[in-house]
Amino acid sequence: MVAEEVRSLALRSKEDANKTEELIRQSVKEAGEGESTAHHVGEQLAVISTSVSKASDIVAEIAVSARERVSKAVSQVGQVTQQNAANSEESSSAAELSGQSEELAAMVQTFAPAGRGGAAPNSRAALKPARKQRLLAAPAAPSRSETGRRLARRTRSPWTTPVPSKDF
Repeated sequence: MVAEEVRSLALRSKEDANKTEELIRQSVKEAGEGESTAHHVGEQLAVISTSVSKASDIVAEIAVSARERVSKAVSQVGQVTQQNAANSEESSSAAELSGQSEELAAMVQTFAPAGRGGAAPNSRAALKPARKQRLLAAPAAPSRSETGRRLARRTRSPWTTPVPSKDF
């Protein structure tokens, strides 16, 4: 009976040893797979990091380009504003000169002899239609080419060579 128990115990020990060996092999296999997975994850994280860096560089370039475009647009708006102000000033002075010339013409007519179609001397009636016409008439805006030439003449410096203006 003791021999039988020793054999049974030896048989169970061998089975347990086989199970333990199988568990160890399985653990080693899973550890290797885990190491492989960790290595793969590390490579993927490096790829992601590189992609994020490239995207960040592209966004920075876009921001610089956008700033340059906005700056250029603001500059152009400033130039157009200055040109519009100059055009407005020219239109205003042209309208004023037109009105003054009409008043002067009316004054000259008051001093013309009566036989030549003029009014009596010192006639205020001859001045009133000219003033009324000047107030009612809208000033004609100069063409862009005329305005460009005027601006070119106005901005010429004696130290530079004149540049022909371009018609817009």
